[in-house]
Amino acid sequence: MQSGITQGTFLTGVGMNCTDIFETPYISTASGNVTVIQALKNNSFKKMYIMIGTNDLGYPDFEEFRKNYTKCLAELRKLMPNAIFMSVPCHTWRKPKFRPATM
Repeated sequence: MQSGITQGTFLTGVGMNCTDIFETPYISTASGNVTVIQALKNNSFKKMYIMIGTNDLGYPDFEEFRKNYTKCLAELRKLMPNAIFMSVPCHTWRKPKFRPATM
């Protein structure tokens, strides 16, 4: 049995956050590593599933996080104006159904 998305173009990196998509070259290409934004410039997608911001949740300043997250989504929309966007929620944004006694 499979679950989750198994086909598509995945632009991801361990520890990636809202600022990294502009600055850190996580994405491997034939000509070297590029940022997520650079990789998107050479593509066209009808749908985009976005799970970004999870690694930013520990930001000490919520306003800085909000600013970076908003900039990230605005730039993605600018690059893919006709795409349908689905923001995938992070499990930490939801209340847990139970808490182990050790927590």
